[in-house]
Amino acid sequence: MARESPDYRPEIDGLRAIAIIPVVLFHLGFPWIRGGYLGVDVFFVISGYLITTLILRDHDRGQFGYTRFWLRRIRRIFPALVVMLVITSLAGKFLFIGTDLYSLGTTGFAALLSFANVVLWKLTNGYWGQTAETLPLLHTWSLSVEEQFYFLYPFLLSYLFRFSKKTITNVILSLALISFATYLYGFKYHPSPTFYLLPTRVWELACGCLLAIAQWKGSWKYEGNSIGAFLGLTVIIISFCYLPIGNSFPGATIFVVVGTLLVIAFATNQHGLARRLLATSPMVFVGKISYSLYLWHWPILVLTRNHFQGENSPVSNWILLSLIVIVSMASYYVVEKTTRHWDRVLPLAFAAFCVSGGVSFCLMMGLCASSDVLIYHTVLWRGRQYDVTPVQQEWHGDLNKRMEGIQAPMRDRTYREAYRTTGILKTYGSNGVDIVVLGDSHALMWAGVLDDVARDLKLNISFFTADGINPFRLSPGDAAYVEGWSANNEELFLRVRLQKIGEWRPKVVMLLTRWSLRNSVETTAFFSQLEQYHCRVLTIEQPPELFFGDKNAVRALADRKIFPKPGIRQYIHTVTQQEGKDYESGRNLITELETKYPFFHCIRISDIFLRTDSSAWVLDGNQVLYIDDDHLSEDGALKAKNRVRSAIESTLH
Repeated sequence: MARESPDYRPEIDGLRAIAIIPVVLFHLGFPWIRGGYLGVDVFFVISGYLITTLILRDHDRGQFGYTRFWLRRIRRIFPALVVMLVITSLAGKFLFIGTDLYSLGTTGFAALLSFANVVLWKLTNGYWGQTAETLPLLHTWSLSVEEQFYFLYPFLLSYLFRFSKKTITNVILSLALISFATYLYGFKYHPSPTFYLLPTRVWELACGCLLAIAQWKGSWKYEGNSIGAFLGLTVIIISFCYLPIGNSFPGATIFVVVGTLLVIAFATNQHGLARRLLATSPMVFVGKISYSLYLWHWPILVLTRNHFQGENSPVSNWILLSLIVIVSMASYYVVEKTTRHWDRVLPLAFAAFCVSGGVSFCLMMGLCASSDVLIYHTVLWRGRQYDVTPVQQEWHGDLNKRMEGIQAPMRDRTYREAYRTTGILKTYGSNGVDIVVLGDSHALMWAGVLDDVARDLKLNISFFTADGINPFRLSPGDAAYVEGWSANNEELFLRVRLQKIGEWRPKVVMLLTRWSLRNSVETTAFFSQLEQYHCRVLTIEQPPELFFGDKNAVRALADRKIFPKPGIRQYIHTVTQQEGKDYESGRNLITELETKYPFFHCIRISDIFLRTDSSAWVLDGNQVLYIDDDHLSEDGALKAKNRVRSAIESTLH
């Protein structure tokens, strides 16, 4: 057995275990580890510390060189990564039924080239969305952040070696402060790029760098403070258990960063409790395989969940955890340990790169796809014709790919200023405005049907509807940026729509949204405002949510070989009971609001689409009734037209 280096610190491997265990348990869905995702931030601090320590040691010995440094990084990171990428990509083709192969291939190729974080920022619009949770290579974003840092940081540090230690410290500290300030600003206004990109993550890595620089040449004595180490470990564990999902306040990450620094700095006293806990054999072992655990846990979870196609998985979390550990141990012993000290790793790495890149390229180009979507009736989405977003742009990138084959005509140019004037106003009757429609993309989903109903009943109708805008907001506040809007435009839109309701006093306000995303607290002020106008408010029940996530419904059906049959209705699974908690909470919220506000009523439509076995109606002959997992197509919305019309007529009379 190889002898450990005299500089080896087993407690840091134990700290790696403290970081990876919550990440895995959090992704498995254990509710008591709410902040488990913060384990990645612990890894960032450790990486900054160890990389700086390594460079400083080589510099002092006169051994530092870029080639030497990067070959060491390649041997450490690349072999296990590329094996995971190839196996996951191939499994994505044969097991990940209905996956968006283009996204999988793009992410795999980006992970090879160390910019997966940039691609995932563009693909997912946030780490916490449903799209993100169905990507088996989502976790490679953090590896790309570290790899980008490894590429740039040695250049900076080698340049700074010509100056004093104080100058080096001041420069790194300045970069950390700038990065942290950018993180705080971006967290509020641009949360998605702030989460994924290196500039807003540098401060975490730099904190570890600063600690290593402070200890350089033994200038800072840190031995023996076991209390500091125990305090740091306690802060980390409390953060994992109690910090909210999604890191909903910007200073949250600083707790685990400070806790990690305390542990690294002070857990050197062999008699200290924190050091003794971290240096135990089980903790050190988990720490040693932590890289493989991180690489494999997420693909195994995503592939397994998608393999069962929305049904309640018969595989328990404990079986999945066992599988993750077994695969990770195989990766560690067969790949990591075998290749870590190979001097001639570059030829093998290049060959592996070509294989993995070739597989990803085939997925990107659709060379592995075989589904024929032309046999379905043309899918129409009329929502964009009623969207008042000030700057309406053509779909691009992954969104364009995801909406491939779906016809979505854009609105008339004359409505460019509709968000600040009268909304998209359609006049089919006499004076006044009879119906005002408020809402997000779920309002756009029903807009075509509501326009048809207004025309049939000779009513005037105005649409203040916009994709991505929460209809219950009364002011922009600190909401995330929505494409096509400025803060001023959004503020004007939110104010004008209520002003017009007060001016027009319509007979009916249609309030339509994805109720599964809403809560009772945010509705209170908005309903109080509507109550003042003495108008009747209708909503339409949210259609059943399908299991395959935010993907093209036509492609998902074709991938599952669910093809049109003349005159036959076909059904597929909805979200599982656990995944459907938000959907049920949305339905409960509607019931609560109906009880609280007599002027509010819901048009129930789920029975039109649901069977008793909770499967949802998706195909009527060759008509596809959805465009993705939660939005009905025009054909789908028309299935409920008569019920919507009857409810509006009843309300008017």
